[in-house]
Amino acid sequence: MEEVQGLYLDLSNAAQKSDHEKIADICSKLLKVDGKDADASHCLVVSLIHQSKYADALKVIESNPSLSSRTLFEKAYLLYRTNKLAEALDTLQRITATTSVGHQHLQAQVLYRLMKFESSVKMYEKIIADSKSAAADVKTNYMAALASNATHTDVKVQDIVSSKELQDSHELAYNVACYHLERGDYDQANRILQLAQKVCRDSMTADDATEDEIADELAVLLVQSGYVAQMLGNADDAMQLYNSVLKNKPSDAAVAAVASNNIVSLKKERNLFDSLKKSKTAASEALDTKLSSKQKLVIACNRALLLLYMNKGDQCREVVQGIVKQFPDSDVPVLIMAALAFKEKKLAKCEEPLKAYAAKYPDKSARVLLALAQMQLQQNAVRAAIATLESIASLRDKPGMVRSLVRLYLHMNDPDAALRTLTTALTALDNTMDVDGSKVAALRLKYLEEMGEVLVHHKRFSEAADVYQRLHAMDPAKPVYLYRLIQATAASDPHRAAKLESELPAMPRSMQADPDVLENIAAPRLDRKLKPSESMRKKRPAEGAGGEEHAKKKRKKRKKRLPKNYDPNVPPDPERWLPKELRSSYKKGKGKKGAVGKGPQGALPSQVSTASATHTEQSQSKAPAPTAAAIAAAEKKGASAAAPAAARKKGRR
Repeated sequence: MEEVQGLYLDLSNAAQKSDHEKIADICSKLLKVDGKDADASHCLVVSLIHQSKYADALKVIESNPSLSSRTLFEKAYLLYRTNKLAEALDTLQRITATTSVGHQHLQAQVLYRLMKFESSVKMYEKIIADSKSAAADVKTNYMAALASNATHTDVKVQDIVSSKELQDSHELAYNVACYHLERGDYDQANRILQLAQKVCRDSMTADDATEDEIADELAVLLVQSGYVAQMLGNADDAMQLYNSVLKNKPSDAAVAAVASNNIVSLKKERNLFDSLKKSKTAASEALDTKLSSKQKLVIACNRALLLLYMNKGDQCREVVQGIVKQFPDSDVPVLIMAALAFKEKKLAKCEEPLKAYAAKYPDKSARVLLALAQMQLQQNAVRAAIATLESIASLRDKPGMVRSLVRLYLHMNDPDAALRTLTTALTALDNTMDVDGSKVAALRLKYLEEMGEVLVHHKRFSEAADVYQRLHAMDPAKPVYLYRLIQATAASDPHRAAKLESELPAMPRSMQADPDVLENIAAPRLDRKLKPSESMRKKRPAEGAGGEEHAKKKRKKRKKRLPKNYDPNVPPDPERWLPKELRSSYKKGKGKKGAVGKGPQGALPSQVSTASATHTEQSQSKAPAPTAAAIAAAEKKGASAAAPAAARKKGRR
C-alpha cells in the first residue's frame, strides 16, 4: 500500500511538470501492482497520446475492458489518428454528451477526412454559431472544409475571418487561399499566399527558429504558390518553386509528392523516364494516409498517362484497374483506357468502356460522351456522333455544343435539322433567367446571324428576310443587318427591297463619285512594264539637262564555267558523256601480281599473271566498239546520264 501511495505521489509531481515519459513509466509500474487500476490505465493512455504513440495507446484501451465506457472520446481520437475513420465516427456517435466543442470538432474533422464535406461544413458552422468567439484552429479547419466543398460558393470570407486573424495565423491564411483557389480566383489566392509566407517567416523568426525549420514550414506554402503560377500560365516560375522545395527535402512527404507530381504535369511528354521516377515517388503507399482522395486520384492518373506515353500498355492497365477499384465513379480512368485502345489501334474496344460508363453514370458522363463522339467522328460515323452529342443533357444548350451540331448537320446536308437546333437554342435563351442580360443578348444575335446565313446559303430567301428583319429591329444601329435584309428581300420581293433601300444611310462624301466619270475611266492594265507616273517623271533627271543621260539597267550575264585545264584549240572528247566502261579507251584493271594460291593448280605466280593478262586482252578484243548512234544518244542525255552511273558505281563498293 505504501508503495502505491509513493507511486501516485511521484505521478502527481510528474503531471505538474508535464513529463509524459515519466508519467508512462509510473503508470506501468502501478499496473504491474494492480492490472485493473482504471485511473492508472487512463493516465497511461493520455501520456501516450501526448507522446504521439497512438497505436500503443489504442492497445491499452482495447486490452482493458474497464476503460471502454470512460475513454470513448480518447478511443475515437486514436482511431482518427490511426486512419480508422469509420470506426472513429461510430465511436463518436455512441457518446451521449455531444454538446462539448471538442467532441463536435473531432466529429467535424472525421467527416472531413471521410470526404463528407457538406456534413463537416454544417458541423463547423454549428460550432461557430454556438461559441461567441471561435478558436483559430476551428476557423482554420472550417475554411479547409469550405475549400473542399463545391456547393458553398457564395460564402463571404471577410464575414468569417478578419484581416487581423489572417495576419496572426499562416495556417488560417493558407486555407483561405485554398478556398479562393478552388473557386478559380487565382489572383486573390496568390496575394493571400504571399501574406501567409510573410506571416510564417516573421513568426518563426521571432521564435528563434533555424533557416532549415523555416524552409520546412514554408514548403507547403511554396508548393501552393507554384500551383497558382502554373494555373496562371507561368510555367517557369512554377517549376522554379517546385524544384526549390524538393531541393530542401521537406519533412512532409505529402508536400514532396505533390511537388513531384506537378513537375511531371509541367514536363508533359519531355524527359519521360525522369517523370516516371518522380511519379513513382509520389504514388508511394506510405502516403495513403497523408494525401487527400483528390490528390491520390490525380497522382495515379498522371502515372497512368506517363505509362501510356511510354507505350507500356500492360503497366498502364494495371494502374488504371487500381484507380477503378479505388474510385469507381471517376471518368478519368475510363478515358485513359479508351485512349490506350485507340493508340493500340483497337478501335472496336475504344467505345466499349465509354458506353459502359455512360450507361452506369449518366449524370457524370459528359466528358466521356464527348470523347466517344470524337472517336466516332474520326471513324466518319457522323450520324452516330450527332446522336451522342445530343444525348448530353448538361451541354445541350451551350454555345459550343449548338455550333458543333449545326456544323455537323450542314456537313450532312441537313439544313432543316441545323435550323431546328438553332431554334431550340433561341427558345432556351428566352427561358434563361440570367443576371447578365448583355451576354444573352449577344448570344441571341449570333444564333440569328447563323440562322440567316444558313437560310441564304440554301436559297430560302423569304425566311432569311424574316430573320434579318428581326435582327434589324433588335439592333437598328448596325447597317449590315439592313444590307442583308435588302439582299434577301430582293430575291423574293423586289418592290419591298426597293422601299428598304430608302432606309440605307447616306454615303459619305469621300466615297461619292460621278457615275459617268467612273464609266469613262480606263481599265487598269495588267502589264508588267507600267508607264511611270507624272510624279516619277518629275523625279527622273531630264535627258541632257544634267549633262548625263539616265543609264538603262542591263541584266548581268553569267560567265560560262569551263572545266579546269580547258584548251579551246583541242576538240572535246566525243565519248565524254559515256560511262568509262563503254569508252573505247577503257582498260580493265589488272589483278594483283604475284598472288599466291590463285590460278591453275601447280602454276607459278608469273604464269598466273601472264594467263590473266592474256584473258584481259582477249575480252577487250571481243568487246564491240561504241557506235556513232550510241555516242550521239549519250551526248543528247548530257549530265543526267552521269548521276545514275555514279550511283551504281557507289553502290558496287
